[in-house]
Amino acid sequence: MNAAVQRKPRREVRVQTDFFVTLLVKSEGEESMQAAFAENISDHGLRIRTRSGLDPGQRVYVFSTNTGVKFGVCRVVWGNRLERDQGVEAGLEILR
Repeated sequence: MNAAVQRKPRREVRVQTDFFVTLLVKSEGEESMQAAFAENISDHGLRIRTRSGLDPGQRVYVFSTNTGVKFGVCRVVWGNRLERDQGVEAGLEILR
C-alpha cells in the first residue's frame, strides 16, 4: 500500500516572475557570465532556468540589468536537467 507523500508548507511565499537575470559564475579560477530566466522569487531565493549546468553548493552572483535588481551572492541548492535540450532549472538561495 502506497502512502501519500505530504509536502511541508514552504517557509515563504514565492512570486511568479518573468524577467532575465545574469549569473556571474566563478569556476576553477575563471569567471564567466550566463544568461538565465527567473521563474519565481522569494525573500530567500529564486528558481532559474539556464542553458549551462550549475553544481549544488556552487556560488554565483546574480543580477538583472533589465530591472536593476541585484540579488548578490547565491548558493546553488539543487539543479535538474530539463527535457529536450531545454537547459537546466536550478534553485538558488540568496546569501546575505
